[in-house]
Amino acid sequence: MVKSQQSHLLVLTCVLILFLPAQAFCQVRAEDITADFESGNITGVTDQGPNDLYMRIRLDDNHGDLYGWFYFKIKEHALNQTVTFHITNPDGWVNADYKPVYSYERMVWNRVSNTTFSGGSLIFRHTFNRDSVYIAFCFPYTTTDLDQFLDSVED
Repeated sequence: MVKSQQSHLLVLTCVLILFLPAQAFCQVRAEDITADFESGNITGVTDQGPNDLYMRIRLDDNHGDLYGWFYFKIKEHALNQTVTFHITNPDGWVNADYKPVYSYERMVWNRVSNTTFSGGSLIFRHTFNRDSVYIAFCFPYTTTDLDQFLDSVED
């Protein structure tokens, strides 16, 4: 490549980088996942590639034999990203026609439609339209939700 072509290519690359939206360079990684909130439950999160996350459900009981639910949050980088999740220990509901739910603000919950079971894992994929999102086994109802409801009916 001649020097002038290299210069033009460099300028074009710089222009593209300047004008592409920031999310074009983002991807969801293991460190973007948290379950550090009320009723949150997920563990062992690893990323196996861009937007490809593997994780396990934390045990629900002291006997070591009950895996009941997952509930976690993507803290950032989800905007316009298609993310694939692999729940590697879905326990007894492996063959169910199961569809997790997601919410951006924990008010309105929607079903993830792209789900499969393969190799003993629940695999689901979704493209998100916000930077941060909650994902759960089913519609979460926390102790705080119950307390708020009870307070409302007592008044």
